[in-house]
Parts: sequence; structure tokens; C-alpha cells
Amino acid sequence: MVPFKEFISSGNDLLKVSISSPDAVAQNHSVEEFEKGFIARNPKNHDDLWYVSKKYFDDNLEPVNEPVHSSGLNFGQAIETLKQGKRVARQGWNGKGMFLFLLPAATVPTKAIYDPTLRSVIESEVGGETFEALGSIRMFTADKKILTGWLASQTDILSEDWVVLD
Repeated sequence: MVPFKEFISSGNDLLKVSISSPDAVAQNHSVEEFEKGFIARNPKNHDDLWYVSKKYFDDNLEPVNEPVHSSGLNFGQAIETLKQGKRVARQGWNGKGMFLFLLPAATVPTKAIYDPTLRSVIESEVGGETFEALGSIRMFTADKKILTGWLASQTDILSEDWVVLD
């Protein structure tokens, strides 16, 4: 959920938000009271938005510590979203279907490595039955390939058009 004022100040379109009849009818609610509400999003359909009054929220829900964003993220927010296990992309990317995901750090069994060159390096330099693999940001490319070790350009780093895909 995003506070109503934050949603509006970010340039979002209030016409896309569903408002229940009790909340639409200003039953003893001032504009200030209405602005204390929140905008909720359906996690399976990011276009499905609705208004939640502060009273309903206080009576039935609890806040989430981190902000919820679906679009217009900066690079730092995109990285934090990757760390939560979600996929991100830039609206400015030309390739359709491209996105980033995080392969987190892990302890990997040496026998799970089938590439002979990589396995040889691990066996000779690390030894043992497992090794520590560092995390990496990966890209799913427009031509349906996986790019390991994606690096951000300066444009990617400075852009604020990052979106959460899931």
C-alpha cells in the first residue's frame, strides 16, 4: 500500500483507482481525512488499484516496512527489489521481454558443476565438496537468452523508469 498523498504527488492517475461507495461518499470525512488513506494494489494485477480509508486500515491491516512501488523506481529501488527476489526492467529498454533477476549467493556442491573448465578450476583452486558462489545480477535478453553478470550503464544507473514485473 502507498499513502494516498504519495500516490497523487508521484503523478499517478486517480481515475485508475477504485473507490468503494462508503469511501466515495464523504461520510463526515474532510479532505484532510480522505488524504490520510492509502492506495492498495492487487499483486497479481498491478493495474487493479483501490482506495483504503485510514479507519479501515487501522481497524483491519498493518503497515509494511518497505515502500511498495510498481513503476518509476530509481536504480537503488530497483536493486532493493531484486534483493527481494523480484524481477525488474526499464521502461526505456527497446527489447521486448527483457528483465533482470538476481541469482543470490549460495553454497554449491562441486558435483553440481557440469562445465568441465569451471569444475576443473573449482577442484584445483577451491577443493572440497562445496564452494561459495557469489550472487550476480542476470538479464533475460530480448532474444530469450540469459546474460550472466549484467552491468548497468550510467544511463541505467541514473534512470528513474525502473518497473517491478512481479
